[in-house]
Amino acid sequence: MKNYLSILKWIITLAILALLFNNCSPGFDQTEIKNSKNSSEINQPTDSSSETGISEENTENEEAITHTDIFGKTIDGNNILIKGENFPNKAIAEPLYWTSFEESDDPESDLIGYGRFKGLADTNITAPGSNVSHRFDISRQDQNNSPTLNFGDSNELYVFKKIYYDFEIDHADNMGPLGLNLKILRLWSPEGNNIYTGYQGLEGSTGNPRTYAEYTGQSTLWGKIPFIPYKWHQTEIVYKASQVDVQDGIFTVIRDGVKLWDRKFRMRTSNKSAKYNEIAFDQISNGTGNNSLNIYYDDLYIDTTFTRIMLSDAPNLEDSRVLEVQIPLQWSKNLIEIKLRKGAHESFKDKYLLIIDEKNEVNKVISL
Repeated sequence: MKNYLSILKWIITLAILALLFNNCSPGFDQTEIKNSKNSSEINQPTDSSSETGISEENTENEEAITHTDIFGKTIDGNNILIKGENFPNKAIAEPLYWTSFEESDDPESDLIGYGRFKGLADTNITAPGSNVSHRFDISRQDQNNSPTLNFGDSNELYVFKKIYYDFEIDHADNMGPLGLNLKILRLWSPEGNNIYTGYQGLEGSTGNPRTYAEYTGQSTLWGKIPFIPYKWHQTEIVYKASQVDVQDGIFTVIRDGVKLWDRKFRMRTSNKSAKYNEIAFDQISNGTGNNSLNIYYDDLYIDTTFTRIMLSDAPNLEDSRVLEVQIPLQWSKNLIEIKLRKGAHESFKDKYLLIIDEKNEVNKVISL
C-alpha cells in the first residue's frame, strides 16, 4: 500500500512539473505554429532572408502578414504563397515575358520578332523603386528594328510597362522631313492589318494623339493620351481580338491607373481576317532629326491572359493609381505562389493584392 501511494505521489509531482515547464517555455506563438503547420502541408518556400544576407536596413520593410490565407513575409523580392478557393484560371503560371532590367545589360535577348532593344542599362534615370532602367535611342532605329515580341495565336494580350520619354515631340531638331511620326504601341497581323496609338510632332506639343485600326477600322479615336515627356508613366495595355467584320475588339490603354478610353474596334475583315500576333513598342515612321531621342523602359511584363496579381494602393482597379505587377511562379484553383514586388510603393503597409480574372475584373482582394 505504501509503495502504491509513493508511486502515485511521484506521478502527480511529475505532472505538475510538466505543466509548469510548458507554461514557462519561450518562443511559442499560436499563430506561427498554425501557419508553420499549414505551410508544411502546402510546401511553403523557405524564407530566404537569412540565406541571401538581407541587411538590417531591409528589415524595416518587413511587415508580418496576419491574413490566414497568406504564408510568407512581406519582404521585397520574397516568395509568398496564397491559399484559397476558386482562383481564376491561369494555364501557365509565369508570364510570356518579364524583365525588371535589373540583372543584365542585355535582358531583352528573349525578345523575338523584327529585332531587339538596341539600348543600354542606365542608372541615371530610373523609375521609382528601381535601380536600373533600359535606355533606347529611337533616333537610331527604323521600323524593322524596334522592340517587338511575337505573342502567337492568342486572342488576348496584357502588357505592363514603365516608360519615360526624354524629348519633346514637337521640337524642330527632333523631326525628320515629315515631322516626328511615333507609334508608341502597335499590334501587327501577318497580313499587315494593325492597330496603333501614335503621335505626330508637326501637330503640337501633345502630338495630337490618335488610335486607329489600320485597313480594318471604321474611324479614328482622337485625343485621350497626350504626349507627356520627362516623367515616368506606368502603362497597361489590354487587348482582345475582334471577330471578323464585327466592331467588338478591345484595345485599351491605362496610364497611371486611369483607363483612357472604353471603345470597341473592328480589327479584322473578310479581306484581312488574320489576328494580331506581334506587339511593337515605339516605332518611328518617316525618320527623325539630328537629336538623340532617348526612351527609358522599366518593368516590362507581357502575357497572353488578363489573369494576374497586382499590388495596389486601393482595393479596386478604379481607384488604383500606383499598381505593381506581381510575378506568378505557380498557379492553381486553390494555391498561388508569387514573387513579391514593392516597386514604386514606399512599403507594403495598407496596400492590397488584387487577383484579376480572365475578364479583367477583380476576383479577390487581400489586404496587407
